[in-house]
Amino acid sequence: MNTNKFNHSGVKIINGEKKYGFLDIHDQWLINPVFDYLDDEFDEEGYLRAKHDNKWGYINYKGDWIIRPVFDQLSDAPFDEENYLGVKYQEKWGFIDRKGSWIIQPKFEQIADCFDHLDYCAVKFDAKWGFINRDDEWIISPDYDSVIAGEFLDVYDRENMVAVQYQGKWGWIDRQGHWLIDPVFDEVRGWFDDSERCLAKLHGKSGSINRKGEWKKFD
Repeated sequence: MNTNKFNHSGVKIINGEKKYGFLDIHDQWLINPVFDYLDDEFDEEGYLRAKHDNKWGYINYKGDWIIRPVFDQLSDAPFDEENYLGVKYQEKWGFIDRKGSWIIQPKFEQIADCFDHLDYCAVKFDAKWGFINRDDEWIISPDYDSVIAGEFLDVYDRENMVAVQYQGKWGWIDRQGHWLIDPVFDEVRGWFDDSERCLAKLHGKSGSINRKGEWKKFD
């Protein structure tokens, strides 16, 4: 199929409701406007995110369902290099493959958008955050109140540090779950800037810390 003729998604008002289809370069419908929502671009495998009757799935260039619309929500990140995609189903998150089959069953309250470059994914289970690998094994047990995402799609930053909240206080752990900066801070921004400092509030006072955890109050 000549995919160059697919230009962009379009909207048509039908019975007072917005319906999405896909248009060619001449603004003619290639996929009829019958969907509640469509992404603007197909991915490299010819998959397009589509919403129908308030459920999400994927269609192909013909407008046929490749993955049936049964999911409450799709991860913001696309299928990754291992073809994992985070999806929400019946109020729980898990991961599917490109056939729509479960790789990791839906049992998490929340997940990070995707696995990072070392195959870690932050997930929330029984109201606590931890980290799993692609085999659905705990790398770091779910002991944390919250996690702050790092740079790009990685939760961990370039120095393999991640900010976590433990018993109401914030600190940083490494890839093994060991404390690099003890959890003593009231609030943190979560990531270090180009000067290797991070905003952090201690005892109600605003300041910043370096990667050693040395805190300096703002003047």
